[in-house]
Amino acid sequence: MFAGGSAFNFNSAQEICQKQNANVVSIHNEAENTIVGKLTTLEQGFKSHIVGVWIGLTYSNGAWNWTDGTTFNYQAWGDQDPDNVDRQKCVVFYPDGASDDDYDNYIMQWDTSTCTDNFLRVVCKKDSKSVPISEKP
Repeated sequence: MFAGGSAFNFNSAQEICQKQNANVVSIHNEAENTIVGKLTTLEQGFKSHIVGVWIGLTYSNGAWNWTDGTTFNYQAWGDQDPDNVDRQKCVVFYPDGASDDDYDNYIMQWDTSTCTDNFLRVVCKKDSKSVPISEKP
């Protein structure tokens, strides 16, 4: 996970992950959604609308797609989402501890956002084939 000192938009989130030879995280089941939640949990009572965490889901050509090219086969939308897809084409994950009256219904769930909105964190995911494994001699 990358946490920036200042907030950044989705394109910057992609660049941050690409510099680490990774992609913005794709989530394919409840277990992976829970892992992202555990990685991003905040101290209880942290109040801010920028606590959302960029994930690699975008809307284009009438469909949701993961930026890493994997199949969109799981969803964890918050209350009334996805919405406003004509302008909100990116997605953020709201971690446990995100205590904001507007986002209380989104804990451990996803919310659509404009791709130019700014958030403080992104979760990057590497293909397991690209992670070197060393063996003891």
